[in-house]
Amino acid sequence: MIDVVMLNKDRRELKALHDTAYDISAFLSDSEWDWHLYADVKKLADYLETGGSADFSCLDLSCEQGVGWAETVRRKNADSFIMLVADAGISPMQYLKPSIMPGALLLRPFSRGQMQKTLRDALKQMLLAYEGDNRTGGFQLSQKADRKMIPYSQIYFFEAREKKVFINTGNQEYAVYDTIDNLQERLPEGFLRCHRSFIVAKSKIENVYLSKNYIALEDGITVPLSRSYKEVLKELK
Repeated sequence: MIDVVMLNKDRRELKALHDTAYDISAFLSDSEWDWHLYADVKKLADYLETGGSADFSCLDLSCEQGVGWAETVRRKNADSFIMLVADAGISPMQYLKPSIMPGALLLRPFSRGQMQKTLRDALKQMLLAYEGDNRTGGFQLSQKADRKMIPYSQIYFFEAREKKVFINTGNQEYAVYDTIDNLQERLPEGFLRCHRSFIVAKSKIENVYLSKNYIALEDGITVPLSRSYKEVLKELK
């Protein structure tokens, strides 16, 4: 169970942050998530005082004693990934310090796209620590007499072409004699079919462009998206 704590005095902003994080989390991990949303610092205090945990925290520093509450969350949850929401009225000197150690920062005013990207990057980083490298294990590749394992965390996508399947790791690719249909059945939950010839790593997805029929991955890499697979990916748009 992953415990997520969100504190934000603006209820509309709190809902937007939660809804966005909820959608992203469903694609990044199959773990169970428990969401604790607070617009009132007193309710957050009650949660923390009764031993409530926070694996991931999104904290609004403009709340009453917001910096102090961020320090409290860190003190009670040493391994929590803390994402802060702040504005120009708060000096970075107040929150960029060892007693808080934020892993991500969202500065107001921010767009929906900025919110999505910051949350996606933050949740990915939290999951690497929470789940380990999931992607534990990897794809076994046999090449003549040698056997090589490609960690799942390094794989961007699988592509079927030339009667083979090519494994792309961003700066290199490896070929195996297999079919994309067989791989779809064998790969772990972190991979998603997006085209008759492509399977993509969920953790590498940056954005989905439904109208343009492609998916943007990390490092400027793109893969095609076919109509029959749009439904499962539309929440990442």
